[in-house]
Amino acid sequence: MESSSTGLSASDAELGRLATDRVWKSGVEKAKYDEVDSVDFATSALTRCIELTVEHAGDFMREMVAGAEIGAQQLHVEPFCGVLEVLQNADDAGAGRVRVAVAHSDVGQQLCLAHDGTEDGP
Repeated sequence: MESSSTGLSASDAELGRLATDRVWKSGVEKAKYDEVDSVDFATSALTRCIELTVEHAGDFMREMVAGAEIGAQQLHVEPFCGVLEVLQNADDAGAGRVRVAVAHSDVGQQLCLAHDGTEDGP
């Protein structure tokens, strides 16, 4: 089998590994690779994907946490936004009461809100 990008002969397994490396580096849309319909290609590509995922697990977690923190900050730009949302949901659900409690735990205090509205609303 000849790889169009290198001009060298390569096995299906080598091509699968190379394809994964290129997708990992450039992304699915930009990566240039030969795709071969064989078990060796697929097995090698998946094995390499697992290897890269394990090697970079810490990077993924840091990026995911950073992204989640940014998203959370953007969602709750006003103080008490969550409380207002619960009150609006209670009103939409036809609630007659909203109960508020503060729970104390090892991780700190948590504000708990519950209402007696129904999914169907008033």
